[in-house]
Amino acid sequence: ELLEYAAGDTLYLERIYLQMKKELQKLGRFAWHEQTCARLLKNLNESSGEIKEDPLRWQLRGSKNLSGRALTYLQGLWQWRESEAQRLDRPSFKVLNTDYLLAMAEWADKNNGQDITEWKEAPRHLHRQYREQINAVLKNAETLPEMVFTAPDKTGARRLRSSEEDRFGRLKEERLKLSQ
Repeated sequence: ELLEYAAGDTLYLERIYLQMKKELQKLGRFAWHEQTCARLLKNLNESSGEIKEDPLRWQLRGSKNLSGRALTYLQGLWQWRESEAQRLDRPSFKVLNTDYLLAMAEWADKNNGQDITEWKEAPRHLHRQYREQINAVLKNAETLPEMVFTAPDKTGARRLRSSEEDRFGRLKEERLKLSQ
């Protein structure tokens, strides 16, 4: 049954492709599509196939204001969330969103050693479903050295010129109009 279902997914692909091709040609954008596909294939063929892991991915937006101990909690909580998301095959924000992750790290810093159920602002599923796991993560983080926020390396990144920023702003405005 699963094989038949999977095969059914491909049943309409050619029709969809032909319809999309016709629409792109009508809009004069099929050449763009071909260029994008060629660039993606070239990049795929040139890559080693290895995904380089960023060791600072756990440093979320807003984390640079946390204390060293709170950063240690954050790193542990982030690693737990990522592994739980992978286990559940869900996006990590569906396990626990970033705002709660940061707030929990701050709470743990101020309430050292307390059970997560003491945090009244916590989402309900943390109290029930994940209580033991989170308490274990927090307890383990207490034994680790304090983390230090490391600013991301921006070498190679260039800032947009004023004219590029203006154009980018106009494009965003146009996109917003079209989406409404």
